[in-house]
Amino acid sequence: KKRKVQEDVDATSDNVFCESISFAEVVKSNIGTKIKKKSYRKKSTANDEVSRKARPVIVIKPKESNQSSEDTRKVLNSKLDPKKHKISNFRHGKDGSIIAECATGYNVNVVKDGIQSDLGENYNAVVPSSVPRLKVKGMSEKFSSDDFIMILKDQNEDIAINEVKVIRMYENPQLKYNKYNAVIEVDKETHNCLLTAGKVFIKFDRCRIVPEIHVLRCFKCGEFGHMSMNCKN
Repeated sequence: KKRKVQEDVDATSDNVFCESISFAEVVKSNIGTKIKKKSYRKKSTANDEVSRKARPVIVIKPKESNQSSEDTRKVLNSKLDPKKHKISNFRHGKDGSIIAECATGYNVNVVKDGIQSDLGENYNAVVPSSVPRLKVKGMSEKFSSDDFIMILKDQNEDIAINEVKVIRMYENPQLKYNKYNAVIEVDKETHNCLLTAGKVFIKFDRCRIVPEIHVLRCFKCGEFGHMSMNCKN
């Protein structure tokens, strides 16, 4: 019986062929089988989380034309309580003004009225126009409005850009290069998407996107918050 079993094993082993494979052949066989995972730049939309969420602002400006922003800030420190009025992130504006951000979730007009009441008649508290404005900074050349809008949309297809209106394009004389800026009006979705992106491509330049503060001022009486056609003074 032992001899019979051994013969069966020998016969079976003769019919089995084991091919030896080298490490190089294993590597070659894996080439082309790996699927490369492509990375796509996600298109930003209004539903995405906005890294720099725009908050409503209030512009506080003195009626005294020669007053500096530093002096205005000192008055605000003595008369206003940031915690009470729900304002923060103060920064200097033009003509002695101070720009303050209002906390989200509060009625900006109610906050403005409270500030105006505490400051008195020597200051104007104004809520800027509700149409969102942005500033595109750092262009190396000046464009027409139509060309700028076309370049902005064509070179930044991964950003949801809808309605764009060029308000003005101006030069910063203090800079030697990349001295052109553009102020644009956009819809709310485009506003959020551009702020999320932070930068856009304009020709060969990568330009920064920052909020633009716009305040209505009457050319008839010089007061803020209305235009001359609606002036009652």
